[in-house]
Amino acid sequence: MPPGTNCEVLASRTTCGCFVTVAGNSPDLNPIENLWVILKRKVAARNPTSASDLKEAIKHVWCDEITQELCQKLVHSMPDRISAVLRNRGQCTKY
Repeated sequence: MPPGTNCEVLASRTTCGCFVTVAGNSPDLNPIENLWVILKRKVAARNPTSASDLKEAIKHVWCDEITQELCQKLVHSMPDRISAVLRNRGQCTKY
């Protein structure tokens, strides 16, 4: 992958001495991607039927259901995310 692109490569040395290449914008290493999925599911559960309903649903979920604790939980999951990516040699993880 050429440097300076969205796919800039991050190489990490693991304890076994091998190198693992992971795309710098990997969704597995970006907790905000999980947050967007949660937001999308919660908004969909409200079954908005118009643009104004959708706007209100997004506003409600974002302000009242996406908590600071949820955001902190996602951020605190980073060590596990990094370990999973390294363990899978840059391939998909459960995250």
